[in-house]
Amino acid sequence: VISVFLHGVFNIINLGFYVRQKAGKIAIAVVSGAVINIVLNYFLIPKYGIIGAGTASILAYIYIVLLNFVAVRKVFVTNYSLWNLTASLLVLGLVSYLNFVLPAGLVVTLIKALAAVVILVVISLVLKKKTKPGFMTELLRKK
Repeated sequence: VISVFLHGVFNIINLGFYVRQKAGKIAIAVVSGAVINIVLNYFLIPKYGIIGAGTASILAYIYIVLLNFVAVRKVFVTNYSLWNLTASLLVLGLVSYLNFVLPAGLVVTLIKALAAVVILVVISLVLKKKTKPGFMTELLRKK
């Protein structure tokens, strides 16, 4: 779940590179992230097995997203919030952890679903920001 979320964020962040025709910059983050993933796999898989492999992949993906998050701001005006990204990752991490440590069963599944909804509502209320209509159109005009 976390890697799918990060992949979506990665795609959204990279839109600025495509708009400014600088998509080559994406490769720098992806290649360096792949190297980090390989190195982390080397150390984590022998000790933690599949959990280590998943952790290595998520950490490498976080690195890629953060690197592009910083780099895209140099070529394209954005209002992306690092706080929103961090809060979302924390929520996903918490829900994933609960899913991992709590036993399976209908009651527990319902508790997990309720907890996820409550967390989502709280985070949505905390992070609520109003974006005026036509925001992307304005950004594209500011070449």
